[in-house]
Amino acid sequence: MTEKKHRLNCENEPHNLDAHLDRERQPPERDVSDADFAAEAHGFTGYENAGHGSSHSGSRARKAVINMNDHVTTRAQAQRGRSGETRLAGGEKTALRLWRNHTAHGKSMRSRPYEIVGYVVEGDMTLLLGNTEAELTQGDSFVIPADKPHSYRIDSPATIIEATAPPAPGELE
Repeated sequence: MTEKKHRLNCENEPHNLDAHLDRERQPPERDVSDADFAAEAHGFTGYENAGHGSSHSGSRARKAVINMNDHVTTRAQAQRGRSGETRLAGGEKTALRLWRNHTAHGKSMRSRPYEIVGYVVEGDMTLLLGNTEAELTQGDSFVIPADKPHSYRIDSPATIIEATAPPAPGELE
């Protein structure tokens, strides 16, 4: 029998997820995309203002700051995995994938040889990690340690970004 909890406690987590989940969920104060909000919420500063001042609509032009020595995957180059995910980018030690409008019902417990770090961009999901269940919603994030039994349920379409380290293996469609 699974112990139902609304907070995820994992002895291997390097940060306090309870405090993260307890924070008030506030919408961004300015008009940004979900991806911008996700990146900025976690302290990523890979964007810079590309315009000089603001346009009459009040929005700012933005561009990605890219180190050209790194590999770049454009939207057109992103590949679809056989489970429905979009493989956004992959390096030697980490990979990034997007589950857009994804649902999952009755997934069995499993463990993977890689760590998964995820962020719920939109929607809700239930994560089962060991004997602990967590209800996650827009703005929540999670860590699944390598080799830790886990499962999840997504009853209505949700969008989730995940990084895996090392990169998750998988065949592409």
